[in-house]
Amino acid sequence: MVHKERKLSALLVNNYIERYKYLLLALLFLLLAMLIETNFFNHRFSKHHAKAFEQILKAKQLNAKQFLDEICSIQNQTDYNAYRSLYRKNSRLLVNQEMSFYVIKNNTLLYWSDNSINFPIDSLEKVKSKICYLDNAWYLSEYKTLDSVEVYLLTFIKSEYPYENEYITNRFHSDFNITPLVSVYIEEQPETFAINDTSNTPILWLTQNTGRPENVIQRYLSIFLYFIGILFVLIFMNTFLRKIRKRYVRDIINMLFFGVVVAIRAWMIHAKVPYVCYTTHLFNPSYYASSQLIPSLGDLLIHVMLVFYFLYQIQTRIRDFKFNSKYKTILLYAGFIVLSNLILLIITSLAQSLVYNSNIHLELFNLLDSGLLSFVVYLILGICLYSFFLVCIAFFSTVGVKLHTRNSILLFSSGLLVHMLTYFTGLSTQSVWSFVFYAICLGLFYYLYRHGEFVFSIGFKALLLLLSVLFIQLYLNYHIQLKHAAVKRLYAVSLTNEQDPVAEMLLKGVKQQMRKDSLVKGIMQNPVGNEDKLNSYLQKKYFSGFLNRYNLESTICGTLDNFSNANKLSNCDNYFNALLKSYGVFLPYSEYYFLNNVNGTISYFDSLCFALPGGKQTKLFIELNSKRITQELGYPKLLLSNDLKQNKHLLKYSYAKYRDNKLLSQKGDFPYSLTIQSSTVDEYSEREYYRYRHTIYTVNKDMQIVVSHKIPTFFNQLVWFSYIFIYFFILITIYDYVSERKYKGKKYQYTFTEKIRFSLFAVLFVSLVLTGVSLVLINTRQQTKAQEKNVREKLQSILVELSNQYDEIEEIPKSEREKLESQLIYFSNVFFTDINIYTPQGDLFASSRPEVFAYKLVGKKMNPKAFYRMQIGDLPEFVSEEHIGALDFTSAYGVLTNSKNTVLGFVNLPYFTKQDELTQQITSLIVAILNIYVILLMLATIFAVFISNKITYPLTILRDKMKLVKVGTKNEKIQWSAPDEIGDLIANYNSMIDQLDISVRKLAESEREGAWREMAKQIAHEIKNPLTPIKLNLQLLNKSWDVGDENFEKRLKTISKSIIEQIDALAETANSFSNFAKLTEGAPEKIVINELLKSCITLFEQEQYIKFVSNLPLQPIVIFADRDKMLRLFNNIIKNAIQAIPFQTEGTITVSLELHNSMALVSIRDTGAGIPTEVANKMFEPYFTTKSTGSGFGLAISKKIIEMAGGRIWFETELHVGTVFYIELPVVEEKE
Repeated sequence: MVHKERKLSALLVNNYIERYKYLLLALLFLLLAMLIETNFFNHRFSKHHAKAFEQILKAKQLNAKQFLDEICSIQNQTDYNAYRSLYRKNSRLLVNQEMSFYVIKNNTLLYWSDNSINFPIDSLEKVKSKICYLDNAWYLSEYKTLDSVEVYLLTFIKSEYPYENEYITNRFHSDFNITPLVSVYIEEQPETFAINDTSNTPILWLTQNTGRPENVIQRYLSIFLYFIGILFVLIFMNTFLRKIRKRYVRDIINMLFFGVVVAIRAWMIHAKVPYVCYTTHLFNPSYYASSQLIPSLGDLLIHVMLVFYFLYQIQTRIRDFKFNSKYKTILLYAGFIVLSNLILLIITSLAQSLVYNSNIHLELFNLLDSGLLSFVVYLILGICLYSFFLVCIAFFSTVGVKLHTRNSILLFSSGLLVHMLTYFTGLSTQSVWSFVFYAICLGLFYYLYRHGEFVFSIGFKALLLLLSVLFIQLYLNYHIQLKHAAVKRLYAVSLTNEQDPVAEMLLKGVKQQMRKDSLVKGIMQNPVGNEDKLNSYLQKKYFSGFLNRYNLESTICGTLDNFSNANKLSNCDNYFNALLKSYGVFLPYSEYYFLNNVNGTISYFDSLCFALPGGKQTKLFIELNSKRITQELGYPKLLLSNDLKQNKHLLKYSYAKYRDNKLLSQKGDFPYSLTIQSSTVDEYSEREYYRYRHTIYTVNKDMQIVVSHKIPTFFNQLVWFSYIFIYFFILITIYDYVSERKYKGKKYQYTFTEKIRFSLFAVLFVSLVLTGVSLVLINTRQQTKAQEKNVREKLQSILVELSNQYDEIEEIPKSEREKLESQLIYFSNVFFTDINIYTPQGDLFASSRPEVFAYKLVGKKMNPKAFYRMQIGDLPEFVSEEHIGALDFTSAYGVLTNSKNTVLGFVNLPYFTKQDELTQQITSLIVAILNIYVILLMLATIFAVFISNKITYPLTILRDKMKLVKVGTKNEKIQWSAPDEIGDLIANYNSMIDQLDISVRKLAESEREGAWREMAKQIAHEIKNPLTPIKLNLQLLNKSWDVGDENFEKRLKTISKSIIEQIDALAETANSFSNFAKLTEGAPEKIVINELLKSCITLFEQEQYIKFVSNLPLQPIVIFADRDKMLRLFNNIIKNAIQAIPFQTEGTITVSLELHNSMALVSIRDTGAGIPTEVANKMFEPYFTTKSTGSGFGLAISKKIIEMAGGRIWFETELHVGTVFYIELPVVEEKE
């Protein structure tokens, strides 16, 4: 008994876990997500992190000391080659640890291993402390002095730049693994953690500033776990609802769940929970926001997925409803028309919203311009379209076959009428595309369902997919072009007061520098006659480089007597103040004024006042105006802060400014003409030429701005279509795979057709990928060589120019520096590359881009490898790959010599734009390859779908015919004339059919003979059993008569009674055989099976020791069968259940009834001894019984009754636990 209770307890626990496993998994994943999210937001620099940092720093210090000892072990401390060899030997250590060493002799830098910083040769005290800050970075410093030589070793700790961009970022060395929000101090500060060196002396202090550290792994792991948890909640609800048999209970729970989900979503949006999601681009409203209900793209995705889930629930449950009345059918028609139009309205509204309310790139003909958010948008639209198809499937699967011509015409006309009304009344955003799409979809579904049972074949899916992609692309393209037109107008207006953020950045601090400039001060003491000199000086000193694209106009006014009347200070102030009042916009960042004069130029203004003796004063007015059509070298991204980046969505547009019908400036890919003919007086006008669509904005009679956008070609549209098709195809394939595994509950088995299809697709995909990768690698190598060759040619041209200039001098004098820098700027604009000149000692002398050195992004020493190769190795030219931060660039060096071959210096061309140009070239190639390949993949997919069906069509016929093969019926042969492998297979099939027919006939004859023989044996045995005692009794009675037995009369009565009992047994056997033979007779009728089972339970519930439990639903379930036979069936099974329980032992019999897939399922469970395995296989055979009494016909008759009613019977048993008999019978509808 204890063993049985333990087994029951284990069974209950397993059942409980199996029932609630998805809910338990959901709770587990959600709890993990919340824990990770909590850690994500509470992760601050702590004492534990400080200890870990200290251990790593000590290890670095030990490494530095060991390497410093190795440097000092060099015998000849002035041997440059020895240091170079040591560097090569330990290059991996130096690079990985970002270490650099410097050798100094007699206050001269003898050797430097790295030129990333300006080593402070004039202030060595900075690097003699354990921690030093040099050129935007913190370093751990170690040094040793040997005789006259000093060796310094710097180990990188953290960078701290004045600005950040994609190339230079604030960071700690990767070994420390901490956020850059942690600040470094060399003195103790409040709430800081001391970091000790190897001697346990504090050398620096760390603390975390306000802000949140970026931990991408934790963030996205938390979001992923939230998603998985919610997915398991939905799966649990789906499985839970499927187990509920009472429809109204299921519907109530579903509605309650829907209400709870809506309430939770409203709270999540209001409270921004989980907050970790709102730290991502997906939930960032700057990318997409529509309303308070849809504040981000992520929220929209969640809404759409939940709506899809509930529509899926409706689609799976609607088949249980019976629309067998006129009113229900009308309600179904109206519901379908309203719901299908509503979903299509939502699709078109969302499509418009996603175009106009987002800055997400949706034109997929340049995949690399698209990001993850682009595919999320198409995922949302794909889910919406599939929701529309779910509604169509639910409707047509319910009434599709019953949909007659008259009803179908009514359905089509009503649906299209509602669609047209919503469009023409302005209630929707639908267009002719949605109208055509709706009509075609209705026609396709009607045709498919009207011609038989619907099978969602791959061909039909492909057709719907093509239709959906075409609809989505056409609709989006229409509205994207409208958006382009609107954006171009806004862009044109903004260009009227265009500013230059790079120039504004460079102007910062210029005013203070000029105020302190002694030369400027001197000229402003006596300015009359020195105006040109001052203007030339200011242009070279302060407004060169990038600012050289501006014309400088300086005006000097004052209160001195020698000023003309026009230059009197009062007149100048009045004029310039009026100018500022009308057009000036003060820029606090640069302390200059931007002049919004709407004349097509970018203008800036400032003034400086200088006090003179005697109360006099002079004032310098500076005005910068952009030049016409500048073709100078662009400013490198390396020097631009992230805050100064132009909106990348505007880079796709070209623009030009015209003043007096002449080109003033232009930007972009389109080649604008030098003049414009304005033929319209409208403020805005549109034109199309050279495959561009142009918006012309007439600012005034003198000023026009043209903004242009390239018109997508047919090839672009085809590529766009292909990307959407492939993306949707992958989503559908994944969905089908998950659905198959979910419903089959086992490993998904691919069909032969699917294997062919995926094989064709995989072969093409792999071959295209390999070809594409090879092309990219080859092109990258070729482009790199071409760029290197280009740099060498530019270097030689510059060397020729400079050599001619300095042919006769032995050394370039320092007085030539300003002149040389101006010349380098000119050369840089001619050759479109930056230029540096280094002295023979490796020191920077002049540069066309001094800002790189002014911002201390790189040191002023020459690259040590190039210096060694050219100064020591006498190479005339050297090209190396260098980097500043994350920017990798090609740097070419050449020796500048005079006519005597004396080295005057080294010319360096740092090709900063190399990475951008190479990336752009490779990107263009990749995009071209991807565009071609995606079209090929789309065609291959369509080809694979239809060719695989064509190839497997004979096999499909063979499979269908084999499914119809039945023993004892006429099986149809397959007609196939082609002499191929399929023909051989079909010939074998036809031969098998012939052999099967012969075998069936022989088997039937054999079975009939065997059955009659077995039946005869059974009947003979059953008759022989009572005849033997009858014969013996009669012989005994005859003997008693012969001997005159005095008890003859009494014996006669006893023997007569026994003979009568045996004759009754013979009669029972005859009746059982007769009943078995007459089972085909009867009068079927509608029976409420609930009531029938109740009467059977009532008949036996008085049995001693037996407890009956009934689980019968209140809702009547009706079957069609013979009442008497069904009553006999259930009585027999219940009686067997009672007899299966040991005598005088308490037992329980449970009778249950439920509705399962339109079938009534009756289960009769007992707690008896169970059925042994060797007996179980014979339970339904006639004349088989395990009891001492009975004919053995009971279960055989029961099975026959069930099969006649169109049902089936089976049982499950477990020894010492009990047996359950299941009876499944078809349900009939109860007429109202």
